[in-house]
Amino acid sequence: MDLDFSGFSPCCGRYYSIAIIYIMKKVLVTGASGFLGYHMLPLLSKNYRVEGIYYRQKFHSPAVKWHKVNLLQEKELTQTLETIKPDAIVHAAAISNPNICEENVTLSHYINVYATVSISQYCKSSNIPLIFISTDLVFNGSMGDYNESDFCFPLSKYGSQKLEAEEFIIENNQNSLICRLPLLFGNGPEYSRNFLGDWINKMANNEEIIAFSDEYRSTISANWAARGIVAALSYLLNQEIDNKEKIIHLGGPESISRFDFTRLIADVFGFDDNMIVSKLRSEMPMSAARPENVSLNSSLASNVLHFNPPALKDQLLEIKNSIKYVE
Repeated sequence: MDLDFSGFSPCCGRYYSIAIIYIMKKVLVTGASGFLGYHMLPLLSKNYRVEGIYYRQKFHSPAVKWHKVNLLQEKELTQTLETIKPDAIVHAAAISNPNICEENVTLSHYINVYATVSISQYCKSSNIPLIFISTDLVFNGSMGDYNESDFCFPLSKYGSQKLEAEEFIIENNQNSLICRLPLLFGNGPEYSRNFLGDWINKMANNEEIIAFSDEYRSTISANWAARGIVAALSYLLNQEIDNKEKIIHLGGPESISRFDFTRLIADVFGFDDNMIVSKLRSEMPMSAARPENVSLNSSLASNVLHFNPPALKDQLLEIKNSIKYVE
């Protein structure tokens, strides 16, 4: 945007023109090379200057300036933040596998809590907004259809760590917004894995897939979750809005079991579902406890952010039309 102003110059006695160029805000994304970042960065780069923090691998994105940072090194993280001087931070980095968190408590707690505290403190001292990506696993799953004010009681270390980070941010950062996400699906960078790609390959090869029939989530595609986060950032940056929300749910429109979702994948992608085996959570014990129903009520996001993702089948059709796979 170019704004031209004309004014009188007393030193030279004639009018002059001043061109003021609008500079896009700089947004830093942690965990930028991950599954969610893969979908979020292209959307953010349309309206912001985007810089991303990664540690191991990164995907090619000419619109993003990358920074390799070990979140276990607080000094390295702080120095990077001070060098970048972002106008806002979207903190998506985490050890998000509940079983890994359960088996590596110290490591996961440092990444999921201590690194978040450091980033939160930087945002507070720099007076910049913070979006924190959290999880539906802060709930115990006893009722489902959880709204933002419902009582949290996580069953896993991962859920507990995310809740601890949430509580610190709410207490210390006025200019912040916590976005709780459900189970995500979709395509991602070549080096990443997600269950949708694995299951499509198994279906294509007629291999058995085990899916829980008693675990319900408000599953959403990573692309639609990314759209919600971009809308949340715009909302948080809008200085004309007073008394902003502190927590918002970005779930899909349906509560569905993993078993029924797997059958829906088979239907959309044209595979036979006879190799999909229904199991109960109790039949396959894992390191981390798995809550029964942590479906999110996202009506607040619909009202505040105008966030209205389509039906799961339509989300799957979007993905089917955008990816290539071998039949």
